[in-house]
Amino acid sequence: MKIKKVYFWVLLGLIISSFVQAQTYDKLWKQVEQAQQKSLPQTVLKLSDAIYQKGEREKNSGQMLKAYMLQMECRGALTPDSLYVGIERLEKWASQTNIPMDRAILHSLLAEKYAQYANDNQWQLRRQTSIVGEAPSADMREWTLNMFTDTVRSHIQAALKDSVLLLATSSRTYIPFVELGETSRFYHHDMYHLLVSRSLDALKQINFSDRYVSESPSIIKQDIIELYNRMLSTYKASDSKEGYLLAALDYLAWKHTGVGNLNESYLRQIGPRAAVKPTDYEVALNELKEKYNSEAICAEVYLALANHAIENEQPKTALQLCDEAIRLYPKYDRINALKNLREDILSPHLTVNTSSSAFPGEDLKLTVSHKNLNGFTVRLYRSVKGITEMPESKMKPYLLKEQHYTVLRPEDYRAQDTVFTWKAPELGSYAMRIVPDTYTKNNTTCAFNITRFKVLTCRMPQEQYQVVALDRETGHPIPYAKVTLYDNKEKVVDEFTTNEAGKVAFLWKPAYRYLIAAKDNDSAMTKQYIYGSNYGRYTPDANAEHITLLTDRSLYRPGQTVYIKGIAHTQSSDTAQVISNKEYTVKLTDANNQEVAQKKVRTNEFGSFTSDFALPAACLNGMFSLEVAGNRINIRVEEYKRPTFNITFEEQTAGYQLGDEITVKGKAAAYSGVLLQNLPVKYTVKRSSYFFWTLDRETQIASGEVSTNDNGEFAIPVRLEEDKVTDDINGVFYRYQIEAVVTNVSGETQTSVQVVSAGNHSLIMQANLEERALKDDSVSLRLNVQNLNGRSVEAEGTYRLFRAKEDSMTPLEDVPVVTGTFVANQELKVDWKHLASGSYVLKAVVKDSLGREVTDYAKTVLFSTSDRRPPVTTPTWLYQENVAFDATHPAVFYFGTSEKDTYWMMDVFSGDRLLESKALNLSDTIVRFDYPYKESYGDGVLIQFCMVRNGEVYQEQVRLTKRLPDKKLTLKWEVFRDKLRPGQTEEWKLTIKTPQGQPADAEMLATMYDASLDKIWKQQQDFKLIYARTEVFVNWMIPFKDIQSFYYWWDRANLKLSPLVYDSFVTNQSAPIFNMVGRSTGGLMIRGNAAVAQEVISIADAKSGGGVDLAESKQLKGKLMGVVASTSADKSNSRLYEEGSEEKLSAPTADLRTNFAETAFFYPQLRTNEQGEVSFSFTLPESLTRWNFRGYAHTKGMLMGTLDGEAVASKEFMLTPNLPRFVRVGDVTSISASIANMTGKPQAGTVTMVLFDPITEKVISTQKQKFSLTTGQTLGVNFRFTATDKYEVMGCRLIADSGTFSDGEQQLLPVLSNKEQLTETLAMPLRGEGARVFSLENLFNRHNKTATDRKLTVEVTGNPAWYAVQSLPSLNLPVNDDAISWATAYYANTLASHIMNSQPRIKSVFDSWKLQGGTKDTFLSNLQKNQEVKNILLSESPWVMEAQTEQQQQERIATLFDLNTIQNNNISALTKLSELQNADGAWSWYKGMNGSQYVTAYIVNVNARLAMLTGSKPADAMLALQQKAFTYLHQSALKEYTDILKYQQRGEKPSGLSTNALQYLYLIAISGEEVPEANKAAYAYYLSQVPKMLSGASVDTKSIAVVILDKAGRKKDAQDFVASLKEHLTKTDEQGMFFAFNENPYTWGGLKLPAHVHVMEALSLVGGNEDAVEEMKLWLLAQKRTQQWTSPVATADAVYALLMQGTNLLETKGDVRVTVGNEVLETLSPAKTTVPGLGYVKRSFTEKQVVNAREIKVEKRDPGIAWGAVYAQYESPLADVEQQGAELNVQKQMYVERLVNNVAQLQLLTNKTPLQVGDKVVSRLSIRLDRPMDFVQLKDQRAACFEPIDNLSGYRWGAGTGYYVDVKDASTNFFFDRLGKGLYVLEYSYRVSRSGTYTSGLAIMQSAYAPEYASHSGSITVEVK
Repeated sequence: MKIKKVYFWVLLGLIISSFVQAQTYDKLWKQVEQAQQKSLPQTVLKLSDAIYQKGEREKNSGQMLKAYMLQMECRGALTPDSLYVGIERLEKWASQTNIPMDRAILHSLLAEKYAQYANDNQWQLRRQTSIVGEAPSADMREWTLNMFTDTVRSHIQAALKDSVLLLATSSRTYIPFVELGETSRFYHHDMYHLLVSRSLDALKQINFSDRYVSESPSIIKQDIIELYNRMLSTYKASDSKEGYLLAALDYLAWKHTGVGNLNESYLRQIGPRAAVKPTDYEVALNELKEKYNSEAICAEVYLALANHAIENEQPKTALQLCDEAIRLYPKYDRINALKNLREDILSPHLTVNTSSSAFPGEDLKLTVSHKNLNGFTVRLYRSVKGITEMPESKMKPYLLKEQHYTVLRPEDYRAQDTVFTWKAPELGSYAMRIVPDTYTKNNTTCAFNITRFKVLTCRMPQEQYQVVALDRETGHPIPYAKVTLYDNKEKVVDEFTTNEAGKVAFLWKPAYRYLIAAKDNDSAMTKQYIYGSNYGRYTPDANAEHITLLTDRSLYRPGQTVYIKGIAHTQSSDTAQVISNKEYTVKLTDANNQEVAQKKVRTNEFGSFTSDFALPAACLNGMFSLEVAGNRINIRVEEYKRPTFNITFEEQTAGYQLGDEITVKGKAAAYSGVLLQNLPVKYTVKRSSYFFWTLDRETQIASGEVSTNDNGEFAIPVRLEEDKVTDDINGVFYRYQIEAVVTNVSGETQTSVQVVSAGNHSLIMQANLEERALKDDSVSLRLNVQNLNGRSVEAEGTYRLFRAKEDSMTPLEDVPVVTGTFVANQELKVDWKHLASGSYVLKAVVKDSLGREVTDYAKTVLFSTSDRRPPVTTPTWLYQENVAFDATHPAVFYFGTSEKDTYWMMDVFSGDRLLESKALNLSDTIVRFDYPYKESYGDGVLIQFCMVRNGEVYQEQVRLTKRLPDKKLTLKWEVFRDKLRPGQTEEWKLTIKTPQGQPADAEMLATMYDASLDKIWKQQQDFKLIYARTEVFVNWMIPFKDIQSFYYWWDRANLKLSPLVYDSFVTNQSAPIFNMVGRSTGGLMIRGNAAVAQEVISIADAKSGGGVDLAESKQLKGKLMGVVASTSADKSNSRLYEEGSEEKLSAPTADLRTNFAETAFFYPQLRTNEQGEVSFSFTLPESLTRWNFRGYAHTKGMLMGTLDGEAVASKEFMLTPNLPRFVRVGDVTSISASIANMTGKPQAGTVTMVLFDPITEKVISTQKQKFSLTTGQTLGVNFRFTATDKYEVMGCRLIADSGTFSDGEQQLLPVLSNKEQLTETLAMPLRGEGARVFSLENLFNRHNKTATDRKLTVEVTGNPAWYAVQSLPSLNLPVNDDAISWATAYYANTLASHIMNSQPRIKSVFDSWKLQGGTKDTFLSNLQKNQEVKNILLSESPWVMEAQTEQQQQERIATLFDLNTIQNNNISALTKLSELQNADGAWSWYKGMNGSQYVTAYIVNVNARLAMLTGSKPADAMLALQQKAFTYLHQSALKEYTDILKYQQRGEKPSGLSTNALQYLYLIAISGEEVPEANKAAYAYYLSQVPKMLSGASVDTKSIAVVILDKAGRKKDAQDFVASLKEHLTKTDEQGMFFAFNENPYTWGGLKLPAHVHVMEALSLVGGNEDAVEEMKLWLLAQKRTQQWTSPVATADAVYALLMQGTNLLETKGDVRVTVGNEVLETLSPAKTTVPGLGYVKRSFTEKQVVNAREIKVEKRDPGIAWGAVYAQYESPLADVEQQGAELNVQKQMYVERLVNNVAQLQLLTNKTPLQVGDKVVSRLSIRLDRPMDFVQLKDQRAACFEPIDNLSGYRWGAGTGYYVDVKDASTNFFFDRLGKGLYVLEYSYRVSRSGTYTSGLAIMQSAYAPEYASHSGSITVEVK
């Protein structure tokens, strides 16, 4: 039987082959075209492959190339990864072909592909550092930009290598791959022009930084110039004038578009010329014009010149050029381009803007923009129904008035603005039409209303709403007007009548949307939209409790102790009081927002409490929080290493500008005060331009090295060079970032950055002068002068004051009324009483150090309180003399207007009361207002003024606030010393006084911490109260501007024009196949705060209650602040030290420092004595550093004050070691230290390093070195040793002794194992009955002999479909009260419950899970399972919340069996949906919003689908809602169809089908809704458009089309869509069938899963696709294996598709038998099955016959699929580990960064690459995934000689994705919430800190959700000289 089948298929293949050979190429390509139109990509691939094979046999290169490129593009559309395979095949073809011309074409195609890829990924490439000295990898996704550049250039060079051949070869020989272009006739259709043009295009694609390039051209730019010049020379030599000229125009156009100046080589080719700037584009074009004016093609030069003139807004010049060219070259075949441009220049243009309403007789402004037009006519018509839609011929009977306006034609043909006036008619409703003198079809008519009403609204206290009707012209009230209020359907809700003041007040109703006012014959007011807003009143809660939290510092290491103080108080108005004797709970939460600990505290009489928390020793680093009663303070927990020195820069206090050379000075000094002398300072200077609030690309412009002097100072020369590309942009300035890097003698490297800003002027001056200055007293004037860095500059200048025009900076005369001098940045008091009140302008001038002037102007109005009228013309005049008032300081302000006969509404508010409301009649006057403070005013009052005049609304507000008494305590030192010795016992004393100068009865927190921590992370702690006042926020709401715009255009028939079309390759043939579901951006998701595991833990600070002197705390012997070893080392395998001496550690000397606490003391509750004094003593820790003191004092009445101080701890003779964070066994490492001699005398002696066992104090080794120091000198010493495995932690004692002086430190040094516990994995997917053997050869480091402690774990899930059941959503009632949320909950719960209850097996299995305590193994999240085989614990990852959420969701599944609960929830949902549905059937998103067609269609869709999927009719209540909704949808669909008919009547042809129309058809199809008679034509039209969507629709849309067409009986059309869908599917054995092009959509839950399910439903509906549906199920299950399903609707649909269609996957028992070694596992064996139903079994083995097995046999004995995994756990030396990975793969490479010509480059780090201390090393991690995965974690270990540059943990963005970074002592951990299929390249950096030989460590990666997918890299040896 099998032989017959084989024979049949061979015979069929021969027949097809013969048939293909018999067909012509044209017939085959015709079939390809038909397949493309039907969107059948697989058919296209088969046909194009047949063409390729035919062409290969017949040696037809043109056919082969076209067919291959079509295949490549088509495969790329279906499976994007095929691009790389396609390029690889092109490379192979190019290297193997023996046809030189073919080879040139292939190289050109490769250059295009590489350039296109680089251009598409330029954002990421431009952020990577170039890698040099290394061949590009096989995967170009790992390349850096320079690799793409080199590759593109090499392919271009190969393509153009034989120019003689290219010139001699006609492009016609490569038809059909070459598509001939008419313009190429000028190049004789040679291949040279075609390939050069393509090469230029490729180079331009990778030259993305051209617009930023400075005067130094890039390599790519030089290549482009060279290619153009070669082409120009070639065609000039061949006397091809037309070809030369077109090439020259193309070159000039490229140069003109911002790339740079015209180069001399080209200008020389043009010939002799006059003295012309070589950078002038226009001059170059004119020279071409003059030289080639005898050739007809010179018309193209005229066209370029004319377009250039248009760009420069010179249409007149462009017109002259057009006329001249048309006259000279009338027969040129493209002369119509110039004729069309000429018509554009001469065509009319008219735009008119005016108001749509006015008061009678108002002079309305007509703002007109016009060109090439004599005038226009304004016609006014009586308003009748439908007049705005009438043609002009029918409007004549209603014409009331018309007026013609003549405009001046601009002689330069540019659009000009003119303002005319139009006298408004009498009261009434009108229609306005504006008719241009030049006829146009598109005259429009707009409504125009004349009314006297100007209606204002205001939300008032007590839920009142006030409306005032005012005369639009005079602003006076209109009494007894009728105000009608409407809802959003424009139905009348209420009617009111205004009182004699024109006002009416009423309770606000949410239904109000519009209002109209009318009185007598004034009824033309347009409906005015109103909004409720709120009466804005903020009243602080007097009973609210506030707690101020303070900690000893803001940065901690894991395991340290956090000391906290809290102060509880209440506030009321301007007073506060502490809360005494009250209990609170203090909570510590980690970076996952999980509670770590909590403590009960009680406040004392000062309302304060204190406590402490020990931070967890192992945690996710990041932001932790301390919270008490809703009050929170953040702290940062990191594994850092304290810096010992810092680099500071001097501020730039001088003026400077572009072109200047400045010196940036800095200083390097230790925190102990020691100056870093004679050290190299490496620096870089980077420039970025800043304009239009945008910071542009950063470019490195300089680098170098200077040295520190004897004072630790250095000077960096910086030339402020400008960017030649942006130097002509107005307002641009530049930001220069100077980075200095210093490595001290002990190997520590620190970096600091200074920013200098510069522009075209050196100084910025700002004249600060009040806009309204009271001249009765001296006027305050301040002239601030700063450089562009924002730093004040010392300078003197002059000022002059001129009388000025009102509202203008223009002086009235040249002679100033006042002159004077000033000192910059100092307040100047001037006496201007003698000057008349009025408008003035101040001119101030200052000079910089080079004599360059800087000028600034300020406008002011001088006035006197004795003025009786405003000194200038202004509708409102307000001067606030005093607005902060109390019993002794009344408020005073002046208010007035220069307008005549004005009516002002004045309202006074306080709290929730309207205190006063009155009218002011003011006429060109100023009124003084005095407001003495009253108790009834509370915290203050708001006074509001409002007036209407000539249609405009004017408002002013005056806020009077009660004065706040002084609440600040004064803290002053009595005893304080800023120079201390380490370990010194000290007593300090200070006094605290009240604002009145009296001794304060206060409590104080005194704390002091290591100032070096601020360099890592600095966060200021707030210690102040903001007294919230009761404030009112209210104003009159102004109606929107009613502007009418009239736009006109004139139809102009463009003359037919042939474009410039050149020969080209046919490389874009398959556009119809690109049927994506959505745009792809990597499929990522970023969450909030989170955190990760650590290898090295720290010893906690000693705990102590109350006041703490940390220096005196008793700590365990030998355990110093720092780090201790990881517990991962296995003692049983440790190598022992050789037996040696039993020397014991000597007793510590007095100068041996051992206490390195980072908090010196924390005294939280110090009390003042009767004199207000506080004194305290402490013993300083023994660090050589600077200490920051912080003092926080408060009284019972919450008077508060702070005091800061700095103290430096140092000695005359100091040793400062630089210990590594850890050492690794086998490393040859070193410990360096610096010795500083500040004794004033030379010192010489010995430095001793002792390594010892901190437990037994046995000496391990002792090394000594001699030293000799001159006065003030610092030198370094270095000790090398080899780390061995005898101890997990060693003590290290370093002592320098000169005989007279000595100093030393003793610290702990963790020793990490050079072995690693690794887990290697093998995923075993199974499908169908049968056996499969999986190789275990690659496990256990490829069974390396050094892989010890082996354990093999086998895990099998016989029926993983049950995991899908566990993912079913069980939603609680929605939190958001919106229609979509309620409909979603209704749908998801109902469908999930239907699934669960429709199959009895589900409930029986579920009950068995619960009986066996299912929460242990069954209801855990995948993130919680298999912790023993994961490389990072869940608690130390950012995903604790996600795991809890998934677990809770799985545990809620039980509610789906409770039909009563489901029904009750559904009743609630239906009730809410009923409330949210409007009368017309539309649903609003939220209550009160307008109905939404989208929301309505969504809800109808989910309910119709629910009925379709469950097979049951909707409940009666839902059916009623559905019918109402369909009424709305029918009306909407009909309206859209009516609009389409209107378009068609106007000659327009709408194409395609809108989303709303398609959704309408779909809803009709799935619901069975009858189409109303009125809608049948619309329905038929919409249905007729569906088949036309076949070639361009997305797969989701196609699945909808299938349902629509099938339900409508159009089976054949439906089958066309089905065929297209099936041909877009990709099939693999493991994942079944899926859409490979949609692997990484933007929103996974919203696109990928629903699209897949919708296609499954469509295929099931039409029938005959059962096999495809079953294959698509496999993909759904494969997604569940590696991803968390979070979308409830998408999940319910997916589970339905899995379980309720086709084969019932749950019926499979999951019978799997596994054989490994001599062990057998069976999923159906009750004794060995862990979870019933799942067929789940898991066992671990350590027996040799199992762990040494080379294969595992898995046999599935029933249908369906199964999942299996093998975990190989072992320990291996790092040096022996080889890279391993499959579906998930990580590779680690390390590079050293070097600066070459100011450009950073990466050189590969190998075992032989020598490094220097201070070098920057980059770790480059390449991550590959063959499928999307959720929750992927990566641990990158580091060598002991590396210090991470970035010490802070948190979320980052890089490599096109987001991730959380956790910086540990021995590794950096990365956490990816979601990674899409593809490759990601991460880079981060270290500094080399010590010499020696080190193991780099591994990169270990694993999916925490599916741990069977794991990978690790290898390790290398790092050598540091």
